Amino acid sequence: MMDSQLMGEFEWDVKDLEADSWSGTMDKKFLKTLKKDEIKKQDVIYELYQTEFHHVRTLRIMSEVYYKGLHKDLQLDNTTLDKIFPVLDDLLETHTHFLTLLLERKKASSTEGEGSSNFLICSIGDVLLNQFSGCSADRMKKVYGKFCSRHSEAVNLYKDLHAKDKRFQGFIKKTMSSSIVRRLSIPECILLITQRITKYPVLIQRILQHTKDSDEDHSCVCEALRCVKELITAVDSKVNEHGKKQRLKEVYR
Repeated sequence: MMDSQLMGEFEWDVKDLEADSWSGTMDKKFLKTLKKDEIKKQDVIYELYQTEFHHVRTLRIMSEVYYKGLHKDLQLDNTTLDKIFPVLDDLLETHTHFLTLLLERKKASSTEGEGSSNFLICSIGDVLLNQFSGCSADRMKKVYGKFCSRHSEAVNLYKDLHAKDKRFQGFIKKTMSSSIVRRLSIPECILLITQRITKYPVLIQRILQHTKDSDEDHSCVCEALRCVKELITAVDSKVNEHGKKQRLKEVYR
């Protein structure tokens, strides 16, 4: 399975996201027409795009390679797989939708000119606010609350299977040697997914730093930052609540 198969419809749209920075890919003449603050802002937006793409890629590795592989090759039952990869379909759907919206904005922001790969994203606040407020935020609270709460259980189950089942060990060894997985183990994937939600406030704060108060985008970016912080607080609350319930069960035992 090649990267193009794994990422499917995104293959063409993300070809401009392979460089280290936005400013490193743009035409020098084009960069000279921009102020330093705008260049810094575009670099942060580019980082948001790039990391969101990598996040979706990690989710697809978990889904297409690990989940389906363990089900097909080792006949692991869905109950066990759902304990190792909780709410995976919901996570994948949520972030695929977000990446699609981001890429649509990028496509609409490409500068005129045949053969030009320059793009300038003038507004991103509305896309961020759409993702981190309302129904979308409620879904993220629910999905990440469940996924993060079950982080330890998922990793412990993986370790238990890896220690006891030689076929499981063989599958993991073979899969991790694949170029598409890039040596990403299941516990590493789980950790990356858990950490992703904490990266958004940092990125949005940095976008806000390089957005003028007078800019139309300012209020949306500001509100998106408030919403994403609220979202993380709600997820933390669910994780703590789940932890207390687990400890109570242990006391009963």
